Amino acid sequence: MPVPSHSYSVPVFVSGLQTLSYLLTKAADYASKNNIPPSNLAGACLPPDKKALSHQIRGAARVAKNSVAYLTDAEIPDIEGPVDTLDDLQAHIAEAIVILERAGGPNAFGKDDTSELMFSWEQTQQTTTVHKYVTGFALPDFFFHLGNVYTILKTQGVPLSKTDYLHNFIAGP
Repeated sequence: MPVPSHSYSVPVFVSGLQTLSYLLTKAADYASKNNIPPSNLAGACLPPDKKALSHQIRGAARVAKNSVAYLTDAEIPDIEGPVDTLDDLQAHIAEAIVILERAGGPNAFGKDDTSELMFSWEQTQQTTTVHKYVTGFALPDFFFHLGNVYTILKTQGVPLSKTDYLHNFIAGP
């Protein structure tokens, strides 16, 4: 029997968003202990020409939210609000988690894994199956942003470990 796409998408997104929140909490503690303005971390990026931490958080939340919208055929508004501080970013993550939790269980997903799905990416329309969308685009894109957040914070001196990255996946929903 096939596993519904909800089972391998929403719980993973929720755990990943909880991980982002946990990483930001550790970053805020680090900033406080080291007299670093938290806004310095929110605006930090890898090479100077790459996207900032705030962009990576928004990207992860957007991928999770859009996935639920595509898979449920629901109209889900964009997550609004500032993302200038670590507290703003925490609020952004919390709103994304609420959206995912309100999406309902597997029965809310109006498509099975073999259904055709159209989604927007890089100003183009892509067509694929639900399974390929989740496993070949949504999850890899989500983990791209999550990994960038981890790396940005590490390069800023925040003491993070692999355990910090994996904690919410092991202990999560």
